[in-house]
Amino acid sequence: MVAPAEPSCFELEEIVTASKLNVPGIVFASRNDPLMSFNRAVFWSDSWGCELIDTGEAGHINSESGFGEWKYGLERIAEFEERLLKIAT
Repeated sequence: MVAPAEPSCFELEEIVTASKLNVPGIVFASRNDPLMSFNRAVFWSDSWGCELIDTGEAGHINSESGFGEWKYGLERIAEFEERLLKIAT
């Protein structure tokens, strides 16, 4: 699970690759995130082979933004976990 920031903002474009991950993943993306445009979040999600969850206009999703115990995020993670368990059995 990740609410990514644009790798180039942190000089990480050579480290963070646009290749499919070897594990399932979720990308939470906001339409007004100052650290990652929604279009770029879609690009990264597609590149990594991750499910994209559109959180609307939530800003950057982190504790500094006041999310704290984020019920919506926890519910999406629980659903993701359930799907993974079904695949594993």
